[in-house]
Amino acid sequence: MSDKVNFISPEHADCDEEVAAFIEAHEFCEYKTSEQQALVVERFMNHGMERKDAEYYCNKQNKITEFIGRNQEMLTLTKIYGLLISYGSK
Repeated sequence: MSDKVNFISPEHADCDEEVAAFIEAHEFCEYKTSEQQALVVERFMNHGMERKDAEYYCNKQNKITEFIGRNQEMLTLTKIYGLLISYGSK
């Protein structure tokens, strides 16, 4: 098994920089307008996603953005980078 987990907490010295990098990397820095959401939904639909799933994704992204904006000073994050479980024989 191979895995990596990052934990960001207000107790860490570089917490502000790590949270800012997380927010920027995941595009949680601004609330998406309905016009911006429509473009994202269309892009996902062009790649095979159903409209209801794409709209659900956009709504959840906005809720996360709102939550982060309200709680940024006391935010604790856990990010799992990858998990690989392999088996077999050579």
